[in-house]
Amino acid sequence: MSIEKQTIKNWSGYVGIFIGVMGLCLSVFFHLQSIKVREPIFIVDTNRVVVVDFKQIANSPIKVVRKNNSEINGNINSVNIYFWNSGKLSIKPENILMPLKISISGNHVEILNYKILKLSRDVAKIKLVRNVSDPMKTLDLDFKVLEEKDGFSAQIIYVGDEDVKFAMQGLIEGVGGELGVENVKKGYILKSIFDKLSVVIVGLFFGVFLVSIFGVYLKASEKFKFLEYVNFGIGILGVLFVLASCIYVGIIAPYKAAKSNVSGYIIKNLPSSINPNIGSNQKIR
Repeated sequence: MSIEKQTIKNWSGYVGIFIGVMGLCLSVFFHLQSIKVREPIFIVDTNRVVVVDFKQIANSPIKVVRKNNSEINGNINSVNIYFWNSGKLSIKPENILMPLKISISGNHVEILNYKILKLSRDVAKIKLVRNVSDPMKTLDLDFKVLEEKDGFSAQIIYVGDEDVKFAMQGLIEGVGGELGVENVKKGYILKSIFDKLSVVIVGLFFGVFLVSIFGVYLKASEKFKFLEYVNFGIGILGVLFVLASCIYVGIIAPYKAAKSNVSGYIIKNLPSSINPNIGSNQKIR
């Protein structure tokens, strides 16, 4: 058999495998896309800005006071928070089983000020107000409806250290666990891998194809007839190398990156509807 015929024969087989794998991946993708769930995500930006370092002004004539002229004795920091519905099923007030609250925890901490940086849509009627019982540490969240990618980004200026913890409390129908990164960690890690699957499949396909052409040439060439067994070994090693490379680049590497910094990955992929770096509609409170 000529090199051309052998190559075409092998190529048609690889095309069939490629189409089969792509069909399987697409069927899984569209199945996952069709599932309707509520997926609220609350996340705190990993980058915080020090507004006032109390140690730097402790022995200076400068002092920071509140509106009532009471002195602030502590570091003042700024942080951005984000909340949105990543699911395809809308969240309405009747789905809120326990009120949603954003709180800061720790000793000698206080929310000095906050403002909405960006709202997804005015029709969602998203409101962030101070809690009546604990106005210094807690904000209440209210809205009319949160459809897919509806939400907001906000800036909070607070007294406390940079590593002070913010958390969202409350209970939403059909949503288990805390409304934070851990609640969606697995899904976003899988998403980061799925984003690279097309690269893996295409790279594997063409890698195997190139190895096949090399193998067919050696097998069909009278000059290299004695290398038939060597060709088989080279072909197997070549396929394994291409497979290992694609798996590492498309699965292992993104998995490690996403797992080590899920918050960073999610913030990097914020919906444009609430990303403060893409337009803004600030509302100061």
